[in-house]
Amino acid sequence: MRFHQLPIGARFEWRGARYRKVSPLMASGEADATQKLVARSAEVTPLGDAAQRPTAPSGLPSTLSGPAVAEAAQDFFAHCRAALQAVDPALTAAQRAALLDAIETAAREMLTGLATPPATDC
Repeated sequence: MRFHQLPIGARFEWRGARYRKVSPLMASGEADATQKLVARSAEVTPLGDAAQRPTAPSGLPSTLSGPAVAEAAQDFFAHCRAALQAVDPALTAAQRAALLDAIETAAREMLTGLATPPATDC
């Protein structure tokens, strides 16, 4: 599995040591909590529940209903908020608020973009 495929908070082994993913490019060593920059393409071995995590489906149907998309988006952002609560080491209150605001903004922009028909060239 590649590092970028691990969710934030997942435990993994890399180069003979155990780490926890703390950001898209950073990991914290379990033994000494030192931070390491890990390439997104680095081959890692998931530990614990990350090892059994199912992969995403390979394709979507050609059409999706609006309510199904909205519900899936809300579920996704709820998972993001829950994952944020599990970040270790914990974020400061300001960092947490900024990240939650970014998640909410992304949710609104995505749903607005999906609701807006694409412009057609004449």
